[in-house]
Amino acid sequence: MTDKKDNTGETVFLFNETQRPIHIAGSKKENARLSTNIVISPLQPVAVPKVALEMSGVKQLMDKKALRQLSAAEVSKLTKEHKGVLTSDDD
Repeated sequence: MTDKKDNTGETVFLFNETQRPIHIAGSKKENARLSTNIVISPLQPVAVPKVALEMSGVKQLMDKKALRQLSAAEVSKLTKEHKGVLTSDDD
């Protein structure tokens, strides 16, 4: 028996605009489109399989502006800003 992985190699970045973590539930069924659970913490971009965008709950959260899809450039910029804030010395 082999480990089942998500049926796509493509990933996208999602960003949680809320103040609470968002949980996307996967399924252990053989024909599941997403086989793992995903937690998206507030204000932190997370790479998720592209098939997650097709899930109705994810679509609803994106329509409500609770989740936002980011490009790789936006993720890089956010990561740099975050590192700068965490390493800056406040006097």
